[in-house]
Amino acid sequence: MSQPDEASPEHASDSAIPHAQIRAAHIDEDSTPGSPIAGAHADPALHVTPTDPEDDYDIPGRKPLWKGREWLVLIVLVIAGSLLIRTYVMQSYRIPSGSMELTLHGCTPGCNDDRILVDKLSYKLHGIHRGDIVVFKATGKWVNVVGEGNDVVKRVIGLPGDTVQCCDAQNHLLRNGVAIKEPYVYQDDHMPFAAVKVPPGELWVMGDHRNDSSDSRYNGPIPISSVIGHAFLRVWPLKRFGLLH
Repeated sequence: MSQPDEASPEHASDSAIPHAQIRAAHIDEDSTPGSPIAGAHADPALHVTPTDPEDDYDIPGRKPLWKGREWLVLIVLVIAGSLLIRTYVMQSYRIPSGSMELTLHGCTPGCNDDRILVDKLSYKLHGIHRGDIVVFKATGKWVNVVGEGNDVVKRVIGLPGDTVQCCDAQNHLLRNGVAIKEPYVYQDDHMPFAAVKVPPGELWVMGDHRNDSSDSRYNGPIPISSVIGHAFLRVWPLKRFGLLH
């Protein structure tokens, strides 16, 4: 049975002793008879007003409060930064099924599923391109296939206004009447479907593993507004690390 490629999100012990803070006292001329420095200016460094000892040295058995607060602030900043990046910039996903083979491995169980990085920012700066691999939120009929709230990864075949159909005499997919070169396709079933004009604001998407992909041929086009981002990099396993095309 054909299956969608649901993308799963990847979701010092001793305190340092600071230098003593020294305030040089103002030294007046000592006019006391018999004084060893009478009539001379004393070295200011010999007369100091020390700060509170508790400010300069750790008290045994007592952990400096400022150090604990420093670590707490650092942890909060790291967590906040990670959440901002995940929400607005980039997110990792695991590929749990085989509908994008051989571009993306997802042969659960029995092998290591690919992990990919998805750029969430670029489509706010430019449009989606034909051939892009995108991750999108399941809507409409797609929900019946992967479940509500789940994300799906597919390749963009048609943009708004494009007419897509299968197939010509050589079993090539047609876009606007022209055969598409698809070197990424694996086990193409050449399933015929009539010409479909992609509506405004929507995309026609298909899996690279054509005979094992539930895609726009079955579930219809997807709203552009459901697109989460552009899958651009395979990061795991390391032997398959590389850009996605």
